[in-house]
Amino acid sequence: MEFDYSTEEPQQAAPASGDRVELPEGVHELQIKTVAEDQAQLVIELAHEDRRYWWAKVSLKKGQGWARVLVAQLAGALALSEQDWAETQMDDLTGRRVRAEIRHKAGNNGRLFVNVWKFMPIVELAEEAAEVAKRPARTPAAKVKATAPAIGSDDIPF
Repeated sequence: MEFDYSTEEPQQAAPASGDRVELPEGVHELQIKTVAEDQAQLVIELAHEDRRYWWAKVSLKKGQGWARVLVAQLAGALALSEQDWAETQMDDLTGRRVRAEIRHKAGNNGRLFVNVWKFMPIVELAEEAAEVAKRPARTPAAKVKATAPAIGSDDIPF
């Protein structure tokens, strides 16, 4: 008898046979499971909440134009500015969620490659950030009014 000691509740269990399937093409919400960085590349493993799917692995080669585009998209999807991205420890990305467009490509040897084509913010988070950006800045007078106790119309606040 086997026991599952994991602390997270799976949304859907892996197939009974233990065989997993490739993440299908399309846009998926994924969680960053591991991040590894060295001099040559940044490697990110992404997991779907449906445990039937294999993790998607992204190897971003440093200095390559296509990799810089994906890194910029990932930073934007996580609502990190260029400066915030530079100051972020890569381990801090673990557990964060993003949406990713997945596309498949068949290799010359017949192997199917699951590629992350684009990173996008999760819709709810993007809408929340847009809502915050739309709010007008509070003036100093509005801040005082909000924090001051209610004063009757006849009272003089000395």
